[in-house]
Formats: sequence, structure tokens, C-alpha cells
Amino acid sequence: MYWPPSPTGGGIVKRKLLDGTAKEINKSGRYATRATRKEPVEKDRTRVSRDESVNSSDVELATIEKVWELLAEYRSEFQGLKETLKEQNQIIRDQQEIIRKQKDEAEKQEKTNRELSLHWEDITQQMRDQLKHVQQQLEATIVGSAVTPPSTFAEVARSSPSPQRNTLRSPSSGSPAAATANEFFCMIDTSRVEEQDRGRAQIGSIRQAVENEVRTKEGQTTWRCAAVVRNSRNTEQVKIICRDEIELQRVKEAAQKTAVTGARVMRDQLYPVKVDNVNRTAILDGQGDILQGAAEALGAENNVSIGKITWLSNKETSKAYGSMVVYVTKKNDAKKLLDGKYFDLAGESACTNPFEPRKGLMQCFNCQEMGHKAFKCKATQAGAVAEEPSCRARSTTLRLALAQQQRDQLPENVGKHSKRIDRALPGRHTRTLYDGLTRKEADILVQLRTGMSRLNGYLHAIGATDSGLCECGQAQETVDHFLFRCTKWIVQRDILFECARAKIGNLSFFLGGKAASDGDKWKPDMQAVRAAIKFAIETERLDRKQQPSEDN
Repeated sequence: MYWPPSPTGGGIVKRKLLDGTAKEINKSGRYATRATRKEPVEKDRTRVSRDESVNSSDVELATIEKVWELLAEYRSEFQGLKETLKEQNQIIRDQQEIIRKQKDEAEKQEKTNRELSLHWEDITQQMRDQLKHVQQQLEATIVGSAVTPPSTFAEVARSSPSPQRNTLRSPSSGSPAAATANEFFCMIDTSRVEEQDRGRAQIGSIRQAVENEVRTKEGQTTWRCAAVVRNSRNTEQVKIICRDEIELQRVKEAAQKTAVTGARVMRDQLYPVKVDNVNRTAILDGQGDILQGAAEALGAENNVSIGKITWLSNKETSKAYGSMVVYVTKKNDAKKLLDGKYFDLAGESACTNPFEPRKGLMQCFNCQEMGHKAFKCKATQAGAVAEEPSCRARSTTLRLALAQQQRDQLPENVGKHSKRIDRALPGRHTRTLYDGLTRKEADILVQLRTGMSRLNGYLHAIGATDSGLCECGQAQETVDHFLFRCTKWIVQRDILFECARAKIGNLSFFLGGKAASDGDKWKPDMQAVRAAIKFAIETERLDRKQQPSEDN
């Protein structure tokens, strides 16, 4: 291509070409310098990387060696733990072997004890049967033989009559029953006398001891007992017949002083009087029992001495009036009540009538026949021929049920107070009563339910206090009086009124017991039980720190 010349254009093109050549020369020079500089850097990097790899290999070797050392230590420790574990396992096996041996020995001992117990029961039953047989033989021998007093007593009585002989009262009727009913006598029971003291418990020894005591005390050297006989129904009882009430008191005092260990002077002779049309609330409490102090109060109201009271009518019925028997200690008092024909009870009068006790069927324990007693049994007499007993059908199921019921019931002499307030005993409801209570609450409930409490009534009964009177001075301090009647705790008793005002006086309801009027679906009211416990806690009367006052 042709470029036209120009005065200025040629110089410009030449300059551009020169400039471009210079630039390329400079660029290549820079490239050469840069490449020359790059080679030693690469060498340094290679050397550094090689050094680093060597160093890292040393570190790894050191780490591996350290790990091996730790593993060796762990292995030795593990071996030691393994040995220890073996020893522990051996000890456990030894202990198990010892326990097994002890268990076998305990089972053997229990088996031996069971066999000994069964053997002891057999021996005990055999002894009871033998004793019963011997006792029956002795009773038959004593009853069969005629007991006649020694002739010396009769001779002495005829030769030296006593000055008081003329004062012996004659019976108003000629019948033997009337004579027995009108006589004064002191009864002495010798059934509990030990065998070594039996010689001093004979009828002659008792008479001599009583006569010597009365002669010494009264200064009458010729005084003698009117008569001394054995009880026809119980030969272990000796009856000392007296001429009048004054002599009866002398004989009782002498008999108590001269009594052999185990002999008991029986209580005073009582005369029953039947009282009809009696207000139930004046005699019985809510549980159907005779009110505390009723005998003393009625005796003072009628000016007689009452020994005890017995309710005759059915206690389960809701009748407002019924009949009872009043036992007075003096014949004159009984005659006074019968002649007056009325008996006062809290201002209300009731009718009096002679009491005629009903006699049940007589059964002989020798031949089990009805209509006669053992001492009149013909089967025990010499030469008697046993008769064929009448065929009587018996229900095995009924007998088993009655036997089971008797086994389940508590003994008659155990827990009288508890059985009076809770007719469901023994029963599972007692667990309901005590499971939710604290120790203090349970202690208070036990005192209230058993009657064995820190109240003066029980403390006096066991001889811990001189009197059983409550501090309020109104009556004996019993559980019933403490909960419902004592005037000292009127404010605290609001708890019981708020719980169940209509049930105040019902001891069974507030102590978790079953009353006679409760049905089969009865359950204890725990709210009422807790109210009674709270009342007792607030009074602090049943606390362990509480002590009876000196006045009581």
C-alpha cells in the first residue's frame, strides 16, 4: 500500500513504530526479569515444604509413642480392675453360699419348732382331758357321798349354847325356800386357794379362824357361828350363816382378816325388786348401757341402798319405757319398795313388783340329757345301766358356723369398753381409722376407744389416783363424760357441735364405732372421728405431759 508522503506524517509514523518497538523490548525485559526472580522463590518453597513434612512426621511419631504409653498404662489398670472384680465376685459367691446355708438352717429350725409346737399342743390337750376327767370323777365322788358334819360340833353346840342363840330369827314360812331367802350369810370362795394352803381352807379351819377373830375383837369367849355349811351348788364355797345384820358385818370383817391366800369373801347378799314403766332415758345412755352413777343417784332419791341395776327390756327397740331390776342390799329396803308400790326416777314414779327369775332348761354334763343336773344323774350311780340316748339331728354346717363365730369374737373379759362402742370388732375398718392419722392423733384415738386413758376414771381404777371424780366435780371422769358432759370444755366442744349436733352423746359415732342401730352398710365417719380428736388435742387433757391434779 502506498502512503503518500507528508511533511509531518512520516515523522509521526516513525515515532509510533519506535515507540512500539521500545515497548515490546521493555515488556520482554520485564518478563525475563520476572522469570529470573521466580525460580529461587520456587526452590525456597520446595525446601520449606520438605522441612515441614519432616517436622510433621516427627510430631506424629511422638504422638504415636505417647498413645502407646497411655494404652499400656490403661491396659495395666484394666488388668488390675479385672483382678479386683474377680475377687469381688468370689466374695459375693462366698456370701451367697453362707446365706444359703443359713436359710437351710432357719428352715430346719422352723420345721423343728413347728413339730415341737404340735407336740406341745397334743400334750396340752391330753392334760386338759385328763384334768377334766379327774375333775368329773371328784365332783361325782363329792356329790355322791353324803356330807355330814362331825358329831363333835353338834355335841359342843348342845353342851355350850351361845348367848346369841335365842336371837336367831325364825323363818316366816315353813318351806325350805323361804328359810333360805330370809337368812343372813357370808359366802367365802376357796376355788383359787393354792394346793399347799388347802389344809387351812377346809370348812373346820375357816370356822375356827372366824370364831377366834370375833371372840378376840368382841371379848366374848363363848361366841360361836350359827352354822357353817358348804354351798350345795358349788362345793368350793363355804357359807357362814348369821343371826342378824350386825353379826353379819362382824363375820365379814373377821373373814376378810383371816382369809387364806386365794380365798375371797363374796359380795353382800342382794334382794331383787322389779320396777316397771321406767323411763329409758333416765337409766340408759345412747349405747344402751346403764348410766354412770345411776345406782347411787336412785338410791339417794328413794332412800335405799342399791347394789346394782339390770335392764330387762330389749335394748335394741326404740320404746321410751321398759322394765328393770333393782338389787338392794337390805331386806328391809326391798320390803319398803314392794310395800310402797312405787319407785322414783328423776321425779317420775314407776311401779314395783316382786322379781321372779326365769329358770332355763337343765342339762346334765355327764350324760348330756335334759331335765336333771349332774349330781342327780343316774348314769354315775353304782349299778346304773346307761340308757340309749334319743336320736337328735344336728346340722354340721350350723355347728361349724357357730364355732367359727366364737373363734372370731373377742373374749368376754377383753376390751369391754371397745366392744361397747364398736360392735363391728374385730374388723378391717380399724385400718381406715388409723392409716391417715399422725402418731399423736392415733395415741389420742387409742385412749378414747379403749378407755385406758389419762382420765381420772381409769387412773382410779388402776390405783394411780385416789379418786375417779372429774375436776368439774359433777361425775366420774369417763370418756363419755369428758367428750359430752364436762363443763370445763364447753368452748372446745363447739367442734363437735359444728360437726354433728344431732349426734352429741353418741360415743360410737364420734369414735368410729358401729352402734347397735347401724345397718349392714355402715362405715365410720372420719370427719366425726377427726372432730373428736381435735377436741381432745385442744383440751390437752390426754397429752403425755398432762398429769392428774393433786385434788384428784
